[in-house]
Amino acid sequence: KGRVQLALSALAIWPIFSLRPPLPMLAPDARQRFLERRFIAAVARRRALRPLRPLLQAMIRLASQLSYLGYYGDPRSWPSIDYRPYRQRPGGRAPERRDLPERPLQTLTAPPTGDYDSIVIGSGAAGGVLAYRLAAAGRRVLVLERGPYVDPREFSDDEVDQYLRLYNEGALQLATNFSLQVLQGMCVGGGTTINNALCLPPPEPVLAEWEERGLDRAAFGRAIDEVREWFEVAPIRSATTTVAAARFQRAVEELSLPGAFEVMEANISGACLGTGYCNIGCAYGAKLGALDFVLPHAQHEHGLDVLADVEVERIDREGDRAVRVVGTRRPGGERVAVEADEIVVAAGAIGSSWLLQRSGIGGDAVGQGLHFNVNSPLTADFPDVVDSFAGIQMSHAYRAAANGLPGYLVETWFNPPATQALAMPGWFDRHFENMRRYRHMACAGVLVGTTTPGRVKPGRGGPEIEYTQSATDRERVIEGLQVAGRIWLQAGAERVMPATFAWQEYRSAAALEELPRRIRETGDLLLTSAHPQGGNALGDVVDEDFRVRGFRNLYLCDASVFPSCVHVNPQLTVMGMAQYAAGRIL
Repeated sequence: KGRVQLALSALAIWPIFSLRPPLPMLAPDARQRFLERRFIAAVARRRALRPLRPLLQAMIRLASQLSYLGYYGDPRSWPSIDYRPYRQRPGGRAPERRDLPERPLQTLTAPPTGDYDSIVIGSGAAGGVLAYRLAAAGRRVLVLERGPYVDPREFSDDEVDQYLRLYNEGALQLATNFSLQVLQGMCVGGGTTINNALCLPPPEPVLAEWEERGLDRAAFGRAIDEVREWFEVAPIRSATTTVAAARFQRAVEELSLPGAFEVMEANISGACLGTGYCNIGCAYGAKLGALDFVLPHAQHEHGLDVLADVEVERIDREGDRAVRVVGTRRPGGERVAVEADEIVVAAGAIGSSWLLQRSGIGGDAVGQGLHFNVNSPLTADFPDVVDSFAGIQMSHAYRAAANGLPGYLVETWFNPPATQALAMPGWFDRHFENMRRYRHMACAGVLVGTTTPGRVKPGRGGPEIEYTQSATDRERVIEGLQVAGRIWLQAGAERVMPATFAWQEYRSAAALEELPRRIRETGDLLLTSAHPQGGNALGDVVDEDFRVRGFRNLYLCDASVFPSCVHVNPQLTVMGMAQYAAGRIL
């Protein structure tokens, strides 16, 4: 955060003090020319010193993101791109009380007194399943969540407001070298509140590798099947998908690509209206996630307690037993200390590692082997209106296989305007003109599982994410972008645009052959990830029963226990792992 603040301050004052004599103000057009020449052109043409380029790229990208969120998040900008929120579309409406569960979740208003049988730290895909199963077995269970409880009846179509309420760091969490933006939910329900609810099975080669680390493959397979039935996992209904997604499917079939096409499956109910708001929280009750489904049932059927806005700072131990969870309640800073017979950590790949590190638990292996599904978007511009925002955000995928693993996934993807502006290529006037064609645009994300790990490192103000993309993984992203471009051009797009730092557009499949030569460094391409994995690997930090090594009653289960990258959207794997782990713990 300190480096980000320094970068933004430098970006503000550098143009002024670079002039001779320094001027107290700089007109907008002069400032734009300065930024284009000294920052964008210098980096794109590699005139800036290589050690400075990542910092300069981060400065420009971060400043542009703040600008885009502020501008396109304001409804007054929507007429310029002809965008209408769901409630103003034909057949659209505002959320109603009947859209949500009759008995919504109730959270505690003050720290509880007395002891619990089980404390679960985290309320997302893993924490929700674990808490339900432990409560259903008769345990008195308390869930502690770092983020706030936001009643789904208070969700809105205000993207910026939803980001600030539901995402960690307001969705601006960065790796220490600024090369990767890591998106994580920080709210009751965790990632299940703000994800696309996709449920893709883990690849068989991944399971074979994990079996060597102590995973009972047959039992885990049964757990996956149980979760699929419990969460009503099914293919996404065509009635909620977009025109662009249908064109994507047709183009994949026409190209006869060597991989496989699929309409993805999700834990989304028939209540889905195709609003396009999956990533900012569904106010229409269509997601069968932790917030609307798992935790309310666990509470009303089995007496589950949930306390939100608690940052757990450490786990106290006595010998080989974890005895107490200690933290701080926001916003007032009230101290919280709760004891339990067993403690289960499910705070996510970043949060769980940091908690163990702060508690002095788990040894040197904690935080090591951090993996991601990295994603880079490619935008397509059609001659006609496709309104990709008017439908479910992700639905169709092309899967390119490599040695039994997905070499990459190309997934259809689109967002409301502020979020889509973050992925829209171009700077200044070019970006603005591209956004004016918002209704003509479609997008696909290329998802690649990392093969070279990073790590979670404890910092003074929070966890630090250290990750550098390998050349091999970058090559797979580029190959995926080329294939995504071919698909959209076959589908009728006039041009395709990767999210590169230096402006690029391609109007033919042959022209896409130039792409590898124009992406030579990690900073040349926008990379994000909503899927951190690893850091507390099964077989290293936890044993085959998910018990943290050296403890009798401290358990850990979430995506951080993955021994390697799962290479696909991980929600089903995380929920299945929690279902499997709950059986071992019980």
